[in-house]
Amino acid sequence: MSKLKEARTSAGLTQKALAEKSGLSVNVIRSLEQGKKEWTRELAEQLAPHLGVSVEALIRSGKKADSATSKKKQTKPSSAQTTPKKRTRKKSKRETASSLIRMAKELVTMVDDASIPEPYHHEVLKMAYRLSNIGTEMQGKE
Repeated sequence: MSKLKEARTSAGLTQKALAEKSGLSVNVIRSLEQGKKEWTRELAEQLAPHLGVSVEALIRSGKKADSATSKKKQTKPSSAQTTPKKRTRKKSKRETASSLIRMAKELVTMVDDASIPEPYHHEVLKMAYRLSNIGTEMQGKE
């Protein structure tokens, strides 16, 4: 836990309350707590009075957090920690065309079965018509 977060919780403040008291945004406070933003004397001077800690203590804790996060960023994950990417086979144009035509037929069936509300029938049928045309064109270009 960062020194800022410890001080904030000890003071009984939420990130939002601390932001309002210090005049900083919640995002700045969150970034400081997570070590994503570098400390400046100005930031420490804005926060310290509301937390009951010294400006130097906040700056020192920020430098320690910065060095800890930089060490974390430098270490590479072991091969056991990485998950292999799933390989997917690219569909051929024929398979894609067949899929489009099949989807068009399924849409028409859904309209016929009243699975789609009536106000949308016209739009769904137009979509099915377009899918069917695209699939048929793709098949013809092979």
